[in-house]
Amino acid sequence: MPVRHDRAGALADCLRDLATIPFGEARAADLGEGRVLLFAPSAADRDAAAVRMAGRVTVVSRSSASGCHAAAWARCGRIGLDVETVSRVTLNAQVGDPWLADSERRLVIAAADPVIELACRWVLREAYGKALGVGLALPLDRIAFHGQAGRIMLDTPWPSDGWNFALYRQGETLCAVAHHAMPGTPWGRNPPGPALDR
Repeated sequence: MPVRHDRAGALADCLRDLATIPFGEARAADLGEGRVLLFAPSAADRDAAAVRMAGRVTVVSRSSASGCHAAAWARCGRIGLDVETVSRVTLNAQVGDPWLADSERRLVIAAADPVIELACRWVLREAYGKALGVGLALPLDRIAFHGQAGRIMLDTPWPSDGWNFALYRQGETLCAVAHHAMPGTPWGRNPPGPALDR
């Protein structure tokens, strides 16, 4: 369960702990609604688990960071995953970076732990961009993520209804999952994303 502090907009309050079970050499978590998240010590272990998962899911997203190799699966729609260590975010991101929306910058500055708040916003952008099939070609400063009553909300200049976002913490690693349960999407990969107005 997320920890709630009633700080409007804060994403750190939406971070959840994962209950995982062994899955070969990896650990798996059932995220509900046909979604599974897997953590493995190596890419080979992650990919071996992917073979075991074949036939149960249709879309997959992979990510790696400092010894953590992860994959997220869903039965349908679009899915994006990003994992990142807090220490790497500390070295590579700052509150003044141009990828933050102004409304987010204010929230990061006011946060109890600005590094965690900044890291949450970064992994969410990466996961969303992967789910859209455009990666970081998003106009990053024109999207904003906010916590609201324990849920993660997205503000964009284009239609963005129907998305489900989640943040998880595994020790030093933060993980974001972006999922949109679109029916009738092709097997195996995210369908082409929308044309984004820069």
